[in-house]
Amino acid sequence: MLYYHNITRNLIRIIIKKIIASAKESFEKIDNSGRFVSEANFVFQALSDNNYLLNIAMQNQESLKNAIINI
Repeated sequence: MLYYHNITRNLIRIIIKKIIASAKESFEKIDNSGRFVSEANFVFQALSDNNYLLNIAMQNQESLKNAIINI
């Protein structure tokens, strides 16, 4: 069962990375200082370390994207 849990968690992380990456163009239209990579890494780490936030982000993917854009 642990094997399937790890697969699911890895798939969720891939989806989160894609959502974060999808915010890049809009983020850089607002803030072209080159901060996107560091902000994206912060978001990914925060979500990866907190199952509750990760689940909420998966349920509200557009809200996650908007939050990244409006950092």
